[in-house]
Amino acid sequence: MQISLDYSTELLNSSLGISCIENHYMAVLMKNDFPYHAVYYKSFIPVINVVVDFMKNGSSYAYYRGLERLQYTGKQLGLAQTKAYENLDFEKVKQMLETELTVKRLPILMRVDASKIDNVADLPWREDHFIMIFGIRDEKVLLMDDFPKRVFEMDFSQLQSAYNDEIILFELLPSNKIRQNAYEQLLIEIQAARIAYDAHAFEQMLESISLDNLSALRDAVGILKISRRRMESLAASLGEQGASLLNELNEANRLTEKLYNAIELYRLRKTINSEFIKQSLFSLSALDTQWLSRIQTNESNLNLEGLK
Repeated sequence: MQISLDYSTELLNSSLGISCIENHYMAVLMKNDFPYHAVYYKSFIPVINVVVDFMKNGSSYAYYRGLERLQYTGKQLGLAQTKAYENLDFEKVKQMLETELTVKRLPILMRVDASKIDNVADLPWREDHFIMIFGIRDEKVLLMDDFPKRVFEMDFSQLQSAYNDEIILFELLPSNKIRQNAYEQLLIEIQAARIAYDAHAFEQMLESISLDNLSALRDAVGILKISRRRMESLAASLGEQGASLLNELNEANRLTEKLYNAIELYRLRKTINSEFIKQSLFSLSALDTQWLSRIQTNESNLNLEGLK
């Protein structure tokens, strides 16, 4: 059997997922020319919420639940859904793989044991890491991984050894269109997230920044990076309708990138500039106030049906 759906890591460069499943889900939407940007509409979260989640509540980046998973949002929008199957015999998995590839023209995801895959066993994967199978060629499977980003081949015997008793299938939903009220829901989500906070209390919490919690703060900023990049991607996809939001969102992305790199440098050098961190987080909150106010002003003229 020879078949390839021609997936590439270029798709992962725009997926903006936190988990491997999210990244591959977005790749499937992109490959099928679905308006994937719309799936980001629930991805805004205020600065203070994220900082509290990591510095006080002990959240983990890999398992962060402060943002709804993209595959759940995409299902709600009527784009695509996923279904997991556990404890299947490997021969059954091979049969399902052939059906998905040849009949449905869709890849599958397989949960794998990192220690059974060459050159990646020492990487800090989640325990439930999934890779995409998108083809079969010369008795080998064609695979795409999001961490590290790469496309590679593996023979079936090695894949069977790495198989960790779970696969995920994709289903493209019949409408294949964004529901008409999607932008209305975006406004509801963002307005609900626009929670007033006590700046003095926030500053007091940031006084606890130390070398001991820099890793947690770095991961918090990592989530903010993903959140604001998703908002920027969504705004850019709206063309003229979203153009008025891009100045602040571009600046927010520049700021989160700079802050993330600075915190990581502080952590490695075991030094810290707490004032720079605090001012950067306050600046990011101020930028949010600006673009959120503008989206409310423009709400009557915006519509996700205009997505590129």
